[in-house]
Amino acid sequence: MATTYKYIASVIKTSSKETSPGTIDPGFNVLFHTVIPLTGEVTPIQLLETEILNNATATIEAQLNDKFEVEIKIEGLKKLKVSETFVLSGFETDALRQANFKFNLHYFPLTTGARSAHIVNYLNENGGIRLYRNGFSVAPYGEKYNDWLGLDDSARRRKILAPHANLNFIGSAEILDVTGKIFDETSSREGLINNDAFKELRDALYQIVIEAVKRITSARGKKVTASQQGYLKENQTIEEKLDSSSNKLLEDVRKLNVSEDDTSTDDNSTNLDLFSDEVGSDSNSSLSPSAVAQSLKETLEEQQQYIQELIDEKNMYRVLSSTGLAIAEFTHEIQLYLDGLMLSGKQLKRLVDDNNEALDSVGKMDSNIDMLVSYTDFFTETIRNNSQRQKNPIEIRDVFKAFFDAMRPTIERRSYMLDISFQGDEFWTRPMHISELSSVLMNLFTNACKAIIRSGQPNGRLKVQVTSTDDDHIIRFEDNGDGIPKENWGRVFNALFTTELSQGVYASESEQMKGMGLGLTITQDIIYGLDGDISVVEPSVGYKTCIEIVLPKAKENEIPEDAY
Repeated sequence: MATTYKYIASVIKTSSKETSPGTIDPGFNVLFHTVIPLTGEVTPIQLLETEILNNATATIEAQLNDKFEVEIKIEGLKKLKVSETFVLSGFETDALRQANFKFNLHYFPLTTGARSAHIVNYLNENGGIRLYRNGFSVAPYGEKYNDWLGLDDSARRRKILAPHANLNFIGSAEILDVTGKIFDETSSREGLINNDAFKELRDALYQIVIEAVKRITSARGKKVTASQQGYLKENQTIEEKLDSSSNKLLEDVRKLNVSEDDTSTDDNSTNLDLFSDEVGSDSNSSLSPSAVAQSLKETLEEQQQYIQELIDEKNMYRVLSSTGLAIAEFTHEIQLYLDGLMLSGKQLKRLVDDNNEALDSVGKMDSNIDMLVSYTDFFTETIRNNSQRQKNPIEIRDVFKAFFDAMRPTIERRSYMLDISFQGDEFWTRPMHISELSSVLMNLFTNACKAIIRSGQPNGRLKVQVTSTDDDHIIRFEDNGDGIPKENWGRVFNALFTTELSQGVYASESEQMKGMGLGLTITQDIIYGLDGDISVVEPSVGYKTCIEIVLPKAKENEIPEDAY
């Protein structure tokens, strides 16, 4: 049924229109219905495309208004609050007016938090802007690998940072030209003749898409162009806040200097022209000394607060660094005794062979030793890799297998259910330290375990899904613990943000599960350093928390020659 729907919907499409006063042509739109056996009720079937469109970030519509101007309307969907109608300035059209031009799109930025695997896969196969002439699809426009509007080329050039490749859209443009005098097909019926009217149509569609995407991106609080001036990220780092605050101080000092110059100017020179409109016109560029002093005081207090936050953060990093050195030394020393412990355990097992209760205790001891061996092996390998400065492409599956093999004793001891899946073909990352990815996994794993313990969940579940797209690897790490409130989804990556610090050595296990508030901050720093992204997103059914990571894929020349 899905194939039938896709074929019919892609071949013919006409919008509703008024053919004469009081007469409406409903147009042609593909719908499938089913009859519910018990009630006989006829209900529409929600096909895949309907589900996909419901996950769009915004819709874009365009048509000619009464003045024959290209009028564009954008509407935000889901959480995006934007509703705007504007006219495409500086664009004159004649062919579009004669062809009863209409245009509608669903926009999918596919940024972090909107990268569900089935949506990405669907858009990779079906994304694009189709062209319908007289209600029928004109091939090959909008088909896979067809870039008739130049959107893929524009996205690659990165002058506009907002995602706007063909796979970011599902939509169509409709034109009406029954006689074929304006838009006529080629003799091979593969596309339209490349005349002035077609060029006008193509230019109009490109400009509509770009202008709409710019406004949507701005409403999302993202940077639009590489050269955009005055852009400030929603969540600035402390260093960025300090830099901004310093610039403000310099500006206040400049205003103070201007004010002093003004007061020292000869009074006669300021009143040469009593009727001039320019007298006092520079009052907005300078402030009175008292006003500047107050502004300087407030900015200095603000800087002191940022500096204290920075000091706290750096001190905590220093503590963690010292702890890391201590763990390295501890791991090295304890490995000297592990072999002896394992041999002693085997000898003890033989000595108490006839005592079931003792055998049970020895079995538990062996299990704990195995867990200790797994952890020390993992830490030793991580520390060894940290000592190497060279970065190399990493095969994600190999790292995940090694990590979860090391964590398997913990998973089995706590009776957690682990679900790992890989979707795609190649899983090579850009050059990085293997210890960086291991550290990210360790943080996500320990956070998930703490969340499950805090929730009191008797059947802990972990779900890890890695999807490889054309440009990125999308990693989803989910657990069924106590979850993260939505209002804290963005704040959990802030340094030192945590619900509560650990209560000390005598605190309950639940209280000990509170962290220091640096794990996800360090994880975010690692991911950002790899040109990736990380965020909290909606979890799958049956899970409470999902951390989604996007890592760039390795380029073809970065993959080792002996990889396969």
